[in-house]
Amino acid sequence: MGNEKTIDHGIMWTMNKNKGAPLAVDYCKKNNLKYKLLHNKKFEEFAKELSQVKKLVFFPQWLESYCRVVVEAKILGCKLISNGLLGVASEDYFKQNGQELLNTLRSNNKMLHEKWISVIENENVEYLSPIKVPKITILGTFYDGDKYIKGFLENITNQTIFDRCELILIDANSPGNEKEIIDQYVEKYDNIIYRRLDYRATTGESFNLGIEMSTGEFLTLGLIDDRRRKDGLEILAKHLMYTPMVDLVYGDCFETAVANETFERNSSNGKLYEHSIRPFSKENMIKCLPGPMPLWRKSMNENHGMFDISINFADDWEMWLRSVDGGSKFKKVNKPVGLYLKGGRSQSDKLNVKQKLEESDLFFKYSHLFGKNYNLFKDYFTQLRRLKDVK
Repeated sequence: MGNEKTIDHGIMWTMNKNKGAPLAVDYCKKNNLKYKLLHNKKFEEFAKELSQVKKLVFFPQWLESYCRVVVEAKILGCKLISNGLLGVASEDYFKQNGQELLNTLRSNNKMLHEKWISVIENENVEYLSPIKVPKITILGTFYDGDKYIKGFLENITNQTIFDRCELILIDANSPGNEKEIIDQYVEKYDNIIYRRLDYRATTGESFNLGIEMSTGEFLTLGLIDDRRRKDGLEILAKHLMYTPMVDLVYGDCFETAVANETFERNSSNGKLYEHSIRPFSKENMIKCLPGPMPLWRKSMNENHGMFDISINFADDWEMWLRSVDGGSKFKKVNKPVGLYLKGGRSQSDKLNVKQKLEESDLFFKYSHLFGKNYNLFKDYFTQLRRLKDVK
């Protein structure tokens, strides 16, 4: 905004008839005004050139409800020669210029974003009828889960939209007595499906079986040692429903080391689980985004495949990486949606060398996604490869 004004009159040159570039040229010629055509180029370069313009000459041919280049010109300190076809000129803030206008627009954008979020989540919006989200399949699997199963079922069945869900529980031949508790809930809820296997299935195998059995449009993981916010599924489902360009949404999770705490009462002290804390980008997939409580479209599996059953520990990270590599986009909802139990494992054995080797292999396989984060983590994953010697 502080660039020297060296261009008397600027005309944005485009073949778009509505922008009226030829008329602007004629106007300058008839009035003997010195002008320069501003041709299409990268935004940073265009903005720099626009900042050097004293007056922007712009004659739209039909009503422009909001013309970005005109607003940008005023932010950059340009005066304006135009006609009466700029809808934005009726806004009170159009009288502003420079930093004042920029601050007003930022404030308006923040207000609109907050209003949009409140509409999605139905918070304090009395005039809106409840939003009916698509059916959700919760994929639950366990082995030796006696300690967690009752708390998990209580938490899931108390979700605000559980009536829009089906819970598929895959029992991977557990030696525990989970079935006694599950049967009580199956009798009470007709949207809980329980299936016991006669072999110790891996997590990936169990999740794939659940996906094949599912009838929901959206899918989510039901890890029995974690707990969800009461409206956690509803929040994510509405964001996924209203963001058709993304395949998966996720939110923050508090982290605790104490089993069977609730989202409402826990000892996390606000600590967030690191793998779901970052906003989505290919580079940030260096961590296992989206964390433990994602919600995704079933179509993502149809497009990019299921869990890779040849991977025993990092099967979730591999599927997210493969999907993003194939073009899927994720979205973070900036709100805690659950409670993650640190060190709790619903099915797999304790962390071991095989897991570290799997993670290392995936890092190098998908290194092209990680951008600058590749060099930050390269040494760490390189040293993990040396664990093959002590396997």
